[in-house]
Amino acid sequence: MTDNKSCEVELAWSSAHWARTYGTSRDNRGYDVVATTDGGYIAVGYSSDDARLHDGVIVKVDAAGAPLWQHRYSTVNKDELEGIVELAGGGYVVVGRTFATGRDMDALILRLDASGQILGQTTFGSAGQEMIHDIAVTSATTAVVVGEHVDSSSGLVLGIDLTTGAVQWSKLLKVGTYSQLDGVTTLANGNVVAVGVNSTGAWLLELTSTGTVVRERTVGTNASFTAVVRQGTGWIAGGSLQRPSSIYSDGWLVAFDATGAITWQRTYNRAEKLHDITPVAAGFVVAGQTQYDQVGDSVSGYLLGIDGIGGVRFERQYGSPSVTTSSYLLGVATGSGDRVIGAGYSSAFGAGSWDVLLTSVDAMGAIGTATCPVSFATSLTSTVGTPTASTTTTTATQTALTSPVSATGAATLLPLGGSIASACFD
Repeated sequence: MTDNKSCEVELAWSSAHWARTYGTSRDNRGYDVVATTDGGYIAVGYSSDDARLHDGVIVKVDAAGAPLWQHRYSTVNKDELEGIVELAGGGYVVVGRTFATGRDMDALILRLDASGQILGQTTFGSAGQEMIHDIAVTSATTAVVVGEHVDSSSGLVLGIDLTTGAVQWSKLLKVGTYSQLDGVTTLANGNVVAVGVNSTGAWLLELTSTGTVVRERTVGTNASFTAVVRQGTGWIAGGSLQRPSSIYSDGWLVAFDATGAITWQRTYNRAEKLHDITPVAAGFVVAGQTQYDQVGDSVSGYLLGIDGIGGVRFERQYGSPSVTTSSYLLGVATGSGDRVIGAGYSSAFGAGSWDVLLTSVDAMGAIGTATCPVSFATSLTSTVGTPTASTTTTTATQTALTSPVSATGAATLLPLGGSIASACFD
């Protein structure tokens, strides 16, 4: 096989379904995406010249993938953006991490207007290292963000004011020797569920919007949760579960009722890890990664469509057939009509060593009657397992963040520039 990175075609901005990359000659990566009220999409990640100098990056596109604006958010050091929400009154709140404060790595909260201009910015941290991975809105003015406190190997939960970016409360939570939190969603009762991993297995906590722990579970062994979405009065968590007597893992979904009891769980052996989940009319679509039909370390982005009990509606991998390139899908969102948007990064197409990848697919994961200069979207068929991983009620040690400091940040807004390549469009 050959390296298809140089394949670009004339862009068709009227396309309903498409896959495109956005970036510079740098290393550009996308981590999260949301559908916006104007019918387009917005994705966050980073753009980097080298391992030290990362800038946070945000790409705003219309429904056809045409860029409306692209910005870098730059301090004197390394910045990365991992989560974004659109506010009901307009604008966005973006969360991530920065090394710019002189205190090592701190949580970063940016408030932006509808065109990406900075309205306010807050850093929050201690003498140690804090990383933020996800955000969930709990009211018109509040949100909960989750991540990890690296030095203490603890999960980190912050309550923030969406109007000012101020941190209202903070908690470190830990089970065993290691814990971190990767995903969070708001429940029907106004509480949130945060998911991640601890030293025993996959980990979840239900908390009130003010940080009180309502219930806590550890599920399985050699397992982790990275994503969570509300389902009725309960929720579905996704991640990976190691196969018995094997070094390999399968994509794993577990549904819980409002009391935290498991109602069903499934594994999908064509996925190795699931990263994000979005609700659609027919159930849910899950983003992840797969090495199926690839060679060596090559990875393809992965989308799985399921019904309400984990049955497969569609399953596809997205990427170049080249064994020298890889593609990842880390975020997924529901757009207008039948569209689903996936976000990640790819080394297969575009200007840089890696480029932000966005792909808009139909209700069955297809890119319509697409023109594709490379083989991009191909179907898979998983063997669906019904594991019996059990839940254990655990109680995390809760501590305060030592000497927390909240400060005004110093990010400046710069143009991203670069170029756009098309993998497919219909």
